[in-house]
Amino acid sequence: MKTSQNVSGQSNRKASCSRLLSFTHTATLVAFYMVAFWAEIGPVLAQTGSKANGDQFITVTGQLLLLLGALLTGGGLRYFLEPRLQRRRLRRVMATGLWLSCYELRSHLEAIKTTLARGGDTAFEMRKSLTKIPSYDVEDNPDWFVKTGYFCMITAYKIAAFSAWMKIYQTAVLRALLVAKGNKFISYLFQNFDDYKVAASNATPLWYNYIDSIGEWMIVTEGDLASPIGFGQFCSKYKNDREFLIFFDQLKMFVHFLGRPEEEFAPKYEKVMTQMIAALKSLEKFLGDTRENLLTEYRPKERNIIEGGDDLDKAVKRTG
Repeated sequence: MKTSQNVSGQSNRKASCSRLLSFTHTATLVAFYMVAFWAEIGPVLAQTGSKANGDQFITVTGQLLLLLGALLTGGGLRYFLEPRLQRRRLRRVMATGLWLSCYELRSHLEAIKTTLARGGDTAFEMRKSLTKIPSYDVEDNPDWFVKTGYFCMITAYKIAAFSAWMKIYQTAVLRALLVAKGNKFISYLFQNFDDYKVAASNATPLWYNYIDSIGEWMIVTEGDLASPIGFGQFCSKYKNDREFLIFFDQLKMFVHFLGRPEEEFAPKYEKVMTQMIAALKSLEKFLGDTRENLLTEYRPKERNIIEGGDDLDKAVKRTG
């Protein structure tokens, strides 16, 4: 009799353990997928909602689910979620880099447009600086890039760096779309990118798809983070890498035409700059209002930009 009861009791215990393990496994999977979903796309999908409420919701939900995962798996859930959480953090860093690059290029173009429209000696010096061509002017002087050729090179660099950040952030957002349907935020983002590329490529050497290619050539990866090469490396490649020099020739011609004073160029490129500035302002505001940008409270101070050219003492007050 006792033997029968023992066998029955063991069977009941085994059944209970089996049900508990099954429940634990199911709950773990549910927790894993819920946290993975929010870690991957929550910040993107919540852009069109309340910023403060969205932050609080995602933070509280994530903490509760991570706690559940820790209780069920002894911390194993975090091990699986860490790559997704890391991608979310990296995407916010990329969005911040894009916003900064957008601000830098917009301010730079505004300063050029304002100075050229004002006319006079300052405009003349700026035009002379913009029309420098590295393949003709640099000869064998590395200091050309930070003296006579500085202004034309920094203008080209700001355009190229912004192209790279667009490509980097676009790729990061598309990865998030692998696990979610699109939404207004993503549509607005791509619309802003399109507006800028249409404005910059309208009857200019800076062709629409060439803008993307510029970005691809500028991107370097260190660990998990992608970013554009720095200005120093950009200049070094111009001087020492003939393939790089030739590929970026169209960009340099675009900068060259910004400074040409002739009637066939000046009004046309003034209009192009106006349209580029408008598109950049729209993107800058859009990114500034989202949770992706980490510098929403950052307000850069107005500063001067160096023209370069033959007289390095000249500077233009920066607008924006």
